[in-house]
Amino acid sequence: MLTKLDAVNRCLRAIGEARINSLDSGVPDAADAEALIDETVTEVLGSGWHFNTEQGVEFEPSSSSSRIVLSKSILSLKGSGRDYYRNLTMRRSGTSTPPHLYDLDEKTDKFERPVTLSLVRDYSFENIPHPHASYVTARAARIFQENAMGSQALDGFTARQEAEAWARLMDSEAEASGLNALHDSPTMARLTHRNQPIGWR
Repeated sequence: MLTKLDAVNRCLRAIGEARINSLDSGVPDAADAEALIDETVTEVLGSGWHFNTEQGVEFEPSSSSSRIVLSKSILSLKGSGRDYYRNLTMRRSGTSTPPHLYDLDEKTDKFERPVTLSLVRDYSFENIPHPHASYVTARAARIFQENAMGSQALDGFTARQEAEAWARLMDSEAEASGLNALHDSPTMARLTHRNQPIGWR
């Protein structure tokens, strides 16, 4: 498994800097790389992947305020189950308070019953699967090199590594999600079942 230290050293290597032995090295470039890696993790996970998407999670409103308080780790949400068509989002009362659920159509954060949601959650670098960590590392290294040096030659190299990491991530995601081009596409389903008397139409 990749560690955050490995990822930081990958960023440093992209600009020709010496590797560090710990994240507490005090090297300014290393601190910048670590911050960029954290930003990149949240950016990548925001798309929603098999491992960080939770379906059908029920939330109870508070008995005192009727609000539904949410975890700060939630990056995005939408209604699920009987709440699928509700226009829901997250709102914050202040930067130091946790987010709460808000109904955009009803213009209220008060709920009379439990609400079922589909969630996309954020995780730290150390807690994401290897294919995602590899892609985050490659992407962060490219961005770090662009910001620090802007070398076209190095950019081509790091961009190629990022593309390769993305391809591996897509393969891993397809396998984890159990996607099948013959079954998960309505068009292909019609084609593959068109000659079967009791097939789907």
